[in-house]
Amino acid sequence: MAEIMAHTTKLDKQGRLIIPAEIRKKLSLSEDSVLIIEILGNQLIIKKKMAVSKEQREDWKKKLKNMEIRAFTEEYNQNNESTKWMSEEYVRNKLGL
Repeated sequence: MAEIMAHTTKLDKQGRLIIPAEIRKKLSLSEDSVLIIEILGNQLIIKKKMAVSKEQREDWKKKLKNMEIRAFTEEYNQNNESTKWMSEEYVRNKLGL
């Protein structure tokens, strides 16, 4: 379960937010960290953007290419319901494989 940390802070005159040192340390934030800011209703959600290296992306792509991907076709429909047919080639193209 996620740990809940609550701190109070203020915006400065330029609208900058000070993130308390305890939170920066806990999340390994530095001056080069990239943060994603989202608005959900009246909440401001700040998330640390995780860096993914080019090597990691290429590794994931190779793993996806090696996965057995099957399109959902009429022959796989066990309830005898009408379904939309997609070729395996179409599915792979949509997934960027």
